[in-house]
Amino acid sequence: LDRLHTNPMYALGAINLDAYILRDYAPLVQRAQGVIDLCRALPGYLAQARAGMKLPMPRPWIDTALLITKGHLEFADKDVRAQLAVTIPLANQADIDPALDLCKKALTEHAAWLEQQQPSGTTTFALGADKFRKMLADTQGLDIDLAKLAQIADDDLARNTKAIEDAARLIGASRKTRDVVLEQADDKAQANELL
Repeated sequence: LDRLHTNPMYALGAINLDAYILRDYAPLVQRAQGVIDLCRALPGYLAQARAGMKLPMPRPWIDTALLITKGHLEFADKDVRAQLAVTIPLANQADIDPALDLCKKALTEHAAWLEQQQPSGTTTFALGADKFRKMLADTQGLDIDLAKLAQIADDDLARNTKAIEDAARLIGASRKTRDVVLEQADDKAQANELL
């Protein structure tokens, strides 16, 4: 429902710096130029997004947009910067750090604006039963009674809960499911192994 002007997460979806460094789709100098171009355009893009927002916004959307913005900020300032700090300088190497600094500044300003919106955040995001059913029909082609949909979800949750409990017992029969799940969730690659 008019996401462009009502949902502060919508504009953030177009900020996709990870594609430039996670995929070898082109020579690094070309991908670095993509980062530079995106970063240079970001202040105007985010200013325009803020100017077009209808206030007040739903508080959960503000909070989530703030998390996304801070994630973009950290990723640009640390991961992208580290990946583009190469030993053999690129032809556009001198433009990379200033562009990333501009990106960092734009994202910091956007985060501050979102924080200013938090106190006035609303609960108006709730669609209600009729609009929710219409959304399911329009976006998923699903025309279903909400009680039946809730039953399907509850049955699926029960099935998945049993599956995770069974798996946890196989891993550590004498341990609590929660402890086994947390241990498994903590078994991941180190940050320096991800890129």
